[in-house]
Amino acid sequence: MTSEVTRSYLQRLLQLPGAIDRNLRAWDDLAGQFAEKQFHAEKFLYLGRGVHYAIAREGALKLKEISYAHAEGYPAGELKHGPNALVDEKLPVVVLATCDHMIPIRFCVIAALSRS
Repeated sequence: MTSEVTRSYLQRLLQLPGAIDRNLRAWDDLAGQFAEKQFHAEKFLYLGRGVHYAIAREGALKLKEISYAHAEGYPAGELKHGPNALVDEKLPVVVLATCDHMIPIRFCVIAALSRS
């Protein structure tokens, strides 16, 4: 890695706190809307692929801890090997889908869920 590339990465890292501050209110609003809509749900399914699988499991665990609702974190690629049977119109599904090279695959997972 060249020093120019390193500087570029450092510049982007320095911009991160400001970007978080600018978006935090919107994220809070979205979380509030989700909470209002899913307030009565008793079960939740979190899906993630790769590093996002660990985040999905942690999200499910945190939801269990604060709400005592049943929540499970699964690898998104395993959806058709069991968890798909749990999906119905009453089950909120949280899919961790960041913008990276895997986004087309995550959209396929979301599309499969909407057909279930």
